Amino acid sequence: MQGEGQLNARAADYRYRVEASAQRVHEAGVQLASRAIVAANHDWFQGARAFVYVRAALEHDRFKDIAQRASVGAGGGVRVLDTARTELSLRTGFDVVSQHRIEAVDERYPALGWSVEWSHWAIAARLQLFHNHEGLWNLRRSEALSLRSRSGLRVPITAGYTLNAQLNIEWERTAAPGRKPTDMSALIGAGFEW
Repeated sequence: MQGEGQLNARAADYRYRVEASAQRVHEAGVQLASRAIVAANHDWFQGARAFVYVRAALEHDRFKDIAQRASVGAGGGVRVLDTARTELSLRTGFDVVSQHRIEAVDERYPALGWSVEWSHWAIAARLQLFHNHEGLWNLRRSEALSLRSRSGLRVPITAGYTLNAQLNIEWERTAAPGRKPTDMSALIGAGFEW
């Protein structure tokens, strides 16, 4: 079972987003996934394209040995494209990450954070393609890098209802001992937007 929610708001001088997702997967009585994340961004526009931001995230992933990973950061970004059909934003900045492991050693470290957010309406605005990806690079251990991406398509049906197909990928270069570095989930579902 997978659930996601997102609240976006935008004004002339700022925008913000709050999002949450959770996934629990059982097969034949065996738990295969148990993860949840809550994140928030607040952007302040600095002219036509540039913005500064603050962000925070809280994550749990039992199968990646993460009891809790909290991150808080700030930085800058640019809206490369911002049209009725296509949006592309890039951002980068610095984060402070506090990571509590279930079995391995806990860590607290500064990180370089970045994200790419892209969406495009195709086929006479009847199909939306999207790709969102974010990363954290541990500045104390340069080999420690984590990435999370969501890519897919969304088809509006009627009155705010959509059909969605999505591929989620999470990767950690230095996964905890005995854990897989890559998690992939293919999702098909329905959504609602207003």
